[in-house]
Amino acid sequence: MDTPGLIALDWNGTSLNDGEYVYGAVKAIFNHFMVEAPPLRVFLPSAQADYVIAYHQHGIPVSVTKKEIGKIWEEYFLANPNGVELRPGIIELLTLCKESGIKTAIVSGENNNILMRRLDAFNLFELLDMARGGCLDKKQALKKVASDLNVRPQATVYVDDNCIGLTDAKSLGIITIGFLDGWQLPDQIRMANPSFTASTIHDVAKIVRSLQAQGVT
Repeated sequence: MDTPGLIALDWNGTSLNDGEYVYGAVKAIFNHFMVEAPPLRVFLPSAQADYVIAYHQHGIPVSVTKKEIGKIWEEYFLANPNGVELRPGIIELLTLCKESGIKTAIVSGENNNILMRRLDAFNLFELLDMARGGCLDKKQALKKVASDLNVRPQATVYVDDNCIGLTDAKSLGIITIGFLDGWQLPDQIRMANPSFTASTIHDVAKIVRSLQAQGVT
């Protein structure tokens, strides 16, 4: 594996501890369409970057579009801006990368407006080289971010709590870290066969340090 030149992080569920908060938005969406919301631990494991798929799977009519769902999601955020927190260790991880000359990026399916507001509220912009929201196709998004930051995929590390995102990253030759304490269940994450797994962001930092120490192998 190459020495890391870029650490790319998923946002919801990975960098941000927001499961309970998100479920409030999920229930608002189901209530709007008069469909009973599935339990939290049923809905979150089914979620993916292309979020509308999970809503359709759980009873929202297939005629309902991403735009309609996204509008309700954003309205919920604007009415309820608080109630989430960064994962412990995120600031330390990004600081480690900055001090080590490793570029950093957030690559998220989150509404871009919401993502930027969150990053600003948490004062994260100074620790990031790039942030991209609305990335429903993680494969193309990660490819573009690595290219824009002039880092080869093989020198890119991607951390995600979603098996599809991890599989997409692996297909590009990216080093993957499956986050086991996010939205999806650990068994789902392991199905993607990530390069590493981590239960905390502190574990992610340990993996990054190990990759730094190993250098090119």
